[in-house]
Amino acid sequence: MIKGREVLEQPLLDVSMFTDECKCINIGTLSQSMVDFIVEKRNDLNGILKKSDILLWNNRIEYTSKHKYNFRTSDDYNYFLQNIPNIISNPDYVGLPPHDLSIQFIKKYELNIIVAVRISTSGKLSYRTMYPITDSQLKDYQNKNRAWKYVDKTE
Repeated sequence: MIKGREVLEQPLLDVSMFTDECKCINIGTLSQSMVDFIVEKRNDLNGILKKSDILLWNNRIEYTSKHKYNFRTSDDYNYFLQNIPNIISNPDYVGLPPHDLSIQFIKKYELNIIVAVRISTSGKLSYRTMYPITDSQLKDYQNKNRAWKYVDKTE
């Protein structure tokens, strides 16, 4: 069991929503406050990044399952998979890898969980993957100025 689990506000991700007719679902929205925070850190995203929905395509669940063994238990993996919308809507840190167009939403639990979202050149957002990182990895991201404590300025 992971310490720091909490009841969160967003609905849980239900992968059974995918069908032959439904190949993608909305798992959250990048708020204007988050856009402003990100553009402040990486000005090159100004004009590309905008308030928009984040889509999850059904094939990304299979890809994410490749990280299943990075979690301590299957229950932990399933818990965090279901909570992807909550991690996106309420991150503790936001990371911006220097060599690709993506956003890392990082939530601190006993594990640190990254939810990676790709930014297309047209500004569309799509879920890429989810995996745990260590405290030392998070600290390294901060030291390299590629992850920052997120403060929602609208609150």
